[in-house]
Amino acid sequence: MDRESKPKILSNIQIYLKQPWDLIKTGYLILTWITMGFHLELIGPTMPILATNIQVTYSGMGSVLASRSAGYLVANCLGATLQSIVKNHSEGLLFCAFFLPAIAVFATPFITSLILMCIVSFAQGISKGFTDLGKFRLLGYLFEYIYIGGNNLLLKMWTVNASAPLNAVHLGYGVGAVFANLLIRPFLTNRNIFVPYSITALICLLISVGHIFLYILEIRNRRQKSRVEEVEESLEKSSPYSPRTCGRGSFQYGLILSIMFIAYTFFVGGNYQTFSKFYFSFLKFEKFKLSNEDASWGMILFWLSSSKKHSKVSRSNETTTTTPFSPETNA
Repeated sequence: MDRESKPKILSNIQIYLKQPWDLIKTGYLILTWITMGFHLELIGPTMPILATNIQVTYSGMGSVLASRSAGYLVANCLGATLQSIVKNHSEGLLFCAFFLPAIAVFATPFITSLILMCIVSFAQGISKGFTDLGKFRLLGYLFEYIYIGGNNLLLKMWTVNASAPLNAVHLGYGVGAVFANLLIRPFLTNRNIFVPYSITALICLLISVGHIFLYILEIRNRRQKSRVEEVEESLEKSSPYSPRTCGRGSFQYGLILSIMFIAYTFFVGGNYQTFSKFYFSFLKFEKFKLSNEDASWGMILFWLSSSKKHSKVSRSNETTTTTPFSPETNA
């Protein structure tokens, strides 16, 4: 078995090495997701300081997070209705997705109003939606997501070989969250969060500059690829939102997958995102008697375990091509 698996591994690696430019772009997308983990999870360990700045309790901070979710929803709806923009201007969307948080993150330490904080959080939600939302097609191993912006690029570059790059990129979110907690740790004692927020804003700005550079290159090459894209678009006659498309031709199977996916996103995904933001504040309750450093280590362990989960999903996606309940398996 080992002798047979080694040639398969080498052949899989060669698939990616044959496309060096796409490999470089995939590496940059990994940096993009690391940066997203940076700017979105910075609020967790700094929530007590931000709540003091705007003079609200944790209920008020809950409103701030709800505003971010509203922005996330708006971006998702825009991506669903403007598919031509998503397909043809993914790099441009990623530029907006990191230019917005560069401004929002830099302004956050100076905000003293709940309304302004909600507006800034709403902008971050839109940026996250442009980067990491818009799950409109299901294929492969149970769920393989096509997202607005970044994942659309990956699936264009790697097509059927996109499983490993997709999971490698999304592993970056947890890595970025770990680095965000390591960055903020030295500044929690004196409650000076301007420096880490400024560093994060600068990183977002640099990532956005990289994407606008890639967007310019993409526009220059658009004429050469336009004929190929026209042929591909003519082949895509079915709606990506139809349960029949999700179920590979089976309406019932696609409907079941859609319901499962929506339920998972609503209950598990929403709870996961909320928990990560309030976990640090929870660890700081008096009954635990934990210092800022100890609570920070708790956050780091949480995100390390989350990164481990993504790596397990990546391995399983590489070894499984159909689900045990798919029409192809039961045929």
